[in-house]
Amino acid sequence: MTGSAPGFTSDTVSVNYVQPALEIINLPTSPTASSTNTDFVVRVGVAAANNVQLQQIFPRRAGAPALTVTVTNSQPTVAEIDQNGGVNGAQSQTAAIAAGQSNTPNNTAGGLEFDPLSAGSTVVTATIPGFITTTNGSKTVTVQ
Repeated sequence: MTGSAPGFTSDTVSVNYVQPALEIINLPTSPTASSTNTDFVVRVGVAAANNVQLQQIFPRRAGAPALTVTVTNSQPTVAEIDQNGGVNGAQSQTAAIAAGQSNTPNNTAGGLEFDPLSAGSTVVTATIPGFITTTNGSKTVTVQ
């Protein structure tokens, strides 16, 4: 990148761009079928070198449009993803990461909940177009 202005010496600097990444946090990995819904969030930032988790969390810049996060659950008989308050259970839900925020809402309007239904395993995966889904962006949950 080069900056210049009349009366000043131009200067050049390198700018590194890295693809943004996401991960899921606070998702239980072994609830019971009778467990209450658990709030969880998807957050964004820069992935660590191994793409297992985020190395650094970054909020959306001011004025940026919200990011739409899609969270899917692989086994409809084992669990569903609910919107906050345990409503609208489905295998796929969306949530937004607003400008100035680094994650989806937690335990409030627009948030996400994991709702265990019966024993078995399911995979919960979060995606945002153009983002790396780290290893922690896809989690296996075994409902007891």
